Formats: sequence, structure tokens, C-alpha cells
Amino acid sequence: LGAEVDRGAEEIAVPTLVLLAERDRIVDNEATKAWYHRLHVVHKELVTVPGAEHTFDFDPQREWFMDRLISWLNHHSTTGTPVSTPVEASPVAAKPIHREGEAEL
Repeated sequence: LGAEVDRGAEEIAVPTLVLLAERDRIVDNEATKAWYHRLHVVHKELVTVPGAEHTFDFDPQREWFMDRLISWLNHHSTTGTPVSTPVEASPVAAKPIHREGEAEL
């Protein structure tokens, strides 16, 4: 699966959100960041979630993750067709999250 994703990076033409768990012991975050920088889409965002582990669905930050994902999808579902020209985008770090409280998007 990794090889297939690696080969297709330059062919992706839709808005792309990559959420990385800071403490992931399964995903190679550095390799994923390198792959992200190869994407040639206008709307892309890279977020590293502080303190998170591999599966966001079961993380104490689940609500922040779901809110962030829904917000991103709502915003990018109305932007129209993305242009497939290279645009340099900076990675975005997630703000620190209070494990028991609300998080800002």
C-alpha cells in the first residue's frame, strides 16, 4: 500500500489534509511529511497533533479530531475544482490540546 501511495503523490488533484499523530509508533511521520511536500495541489494542509498516538478515533482528542476533520471537509467541499499547479505550502502544527476540554480549530 505504501508503494502505491508513494507512486501516486504527483497525480493527486484534490484538496488534501494530512493529520499526523505526534507519538505514532506505526506511521513514519518524517516519510509522510516528505510525501506531503511532493503533492502538487493548491489546497493542502499538514497538521501534527501533539500528544496523539496512532488511531485518532480512540484518542482522548477524538472530539477535536472529528471537529477538525468536519470543518476542513466543509471548507474544502465548496472551493471548487483545485488547480493542479505546484504551490509551496507550509506545514501547520496543531495547537496544544487540553485532553479533557475543548480545542480551538
